[in-house]
Amino acid sequence: MANDNKTVISVCMGSSCFSRGNNESIELIKKYISDYNLSERVILKGNLCHGNCSLGPNMSIGDYMYQGILPENIYDIMKSAFSSEGKE
Repeated sequence: MANDNKTVISVCMGSSCFSRGNNESIELIKKYISDYNLSERVILKGNLCHGNCSLGPNMSIGDYMYQGILPENIYDIMKSAFSSEGKE
């Protein structure tokens, strides 16, 4: 599948977001991708900073930025994002 058809999930791995939960969140995102067989439909990448440190931890799915995410909310965020696209 061409990258143009894949949804990009970008997780801020800057020190502020990383220390406030994105270190755990990225592992949960990987598990969600595996559990729901999304590996052919998404690209998961880490970025050094999304530029919204005070609102973090941050991540984006496609063009939508999620702020203040917590590891315990990752599955809800992923389900919401991919259900709305008809991908789950």
